[in-house]
Amino acid sequence: MEEFHLTGIVIVGANWGDEGKGKITDLYAENADLIVRYAGGPNAGHTIFDNKGNKFVFHNMPSGALYPDKKLLIGNGTVIDPEVLCEEIDMILKNGYEIKNLVIDECAHMIMPWHRIMDGCGDESKKIGTTKRGIGPAYMTKAERLTAIRFIDFVNEERFIKKLDYVLPIFKKRMEIIGAFNEGSVEEWKRQIMKKYKPISKRLAKYIGNVSLEINNALDNGKTVLFEGAQGTLLDVDHGTYPFVTSSNASIGGCLTGTGVGPTRINKILGVAKAYITRVGEGPFPTEMKDEIGKRIQEIGKEFGATTGRPRRCGWQDIVLMKYSARINSLNSWIITKLDVLDGITPLKVCMKYKVDDKETDIFPRDAELLGKVIPVYTEVDGWETLDWNKIKAFKDMPKKAQDYLRLIEKETKVPIEIVSVGPNKNQIIKVR
Repeated sequence: MEEFHLTGIVIVGANWGDEGKGKITDLYAENADLIVRYAGGPNAGHTIFDNKGNKFVFHNMPSGALYPDKKLLIGNGTVIDPEVLCEEIDMILKNGYEIKNLVIDECAHMIMPWHRIMDGCGDESKKIGTTKRGIGPAYMTKAERLTAIRFIDFVNEERFIKKLDYVLPIFKKRMEIIGAFNEGSVEEWKRQIMKKYKPISKRLAKYIGNVSLEINNALDNGKTVLFEGAQGTLLDVDHGTYPFVTSSNASIGGCLTGTGVGPTRINKILGVAKAYITRVGEGPFPTEMKDEIGKRIQEIGKEFGATTGRPRRCGWQDIVLMKYSARINSLNSWIITKLDVLDGITPLKVCMKYKVDDKETDIFPRDAELLGKVIPVYTEVDGWETLDWNKIKAFKDMPKKAQDYLRLIEKETKVPIEIVSVGPNKNQIIKVR
């Protein structure tokens, strides 16, 4: 990638997550000074490959973690599972990489055992399709305030003990109600937790810091800061297909509240979207393909969740959804991924509008129940042959039908495409502009 002359760059998922943000973050991280994870937790799995072809799946760590000289920041908007984070650190170190400059915001919230136990116990959670990683319950206690444990509490033994003394009796009662408490007395439970988390707390304590201050000081000094989102806009707790969403703000707003930077510090917002659409879990999906083409895309695209391994539902490209995402995030450019997966499929369908009560609209419904009833209005475009994408280095060298497919997305969304990804490795990209 050529050198950037911008300072604040945000990479946001434009669909229901799983768009390939990890690879794109890793790509742009090469020319950034700081890489910041601003929302979500270990329910998000960002997959990247290093130059040797080794696969890494990061859940809490920023996707630029393979650049040892970059400053890696985990913002206050995230929820952190300390066990998972330590496992990721170990994975990085065991593969010969270093972690020199990691900062975890003191106000980030911790996922504790009771969050994981309670996650998915109720029928409603099962209907939503939770990953059962404790994400929702952790964000619930964040909003509840007094029952939350932040990183600043976790790494201070005296404060952590006081928190446990207050929190454990409350969660014992809650877990007993749902028949999920098997820890003996509160005191026995407390001893188990301290035995397990005391060494983890000491290990992570050296990374505590003020992420907002770090970022703003860097921006003041002309440094390039890359902000990495988790999940996607349609999973945003406010702007997604509620209630089939995550528990945080996965859209651009989460970047600001999740790191403590103002909107004027952001110069560029990149929306990452697949050449087709996928979603994991429950919820409405207007362009879902329940046929052999859908199975083919799932198989070729390896559409299985990086965190849970669940198969992803696959669908045709959806312009109504893309326009909505572009508006919510004020996107400057698209990054289109997995174009190669559509090789050899013709015709290709693109949803241009929705039909609701016999009326056509290009407005994305914010009511999930209504979204589940819309009928997609498709246009068909010619597909292209199966290609060796490693031989195609420029947009002008793509088959014209592939170019036309991408130009259609640009025209209808009024957002230009900056990069097209045509494979899992970092060098498998084509710069459009």
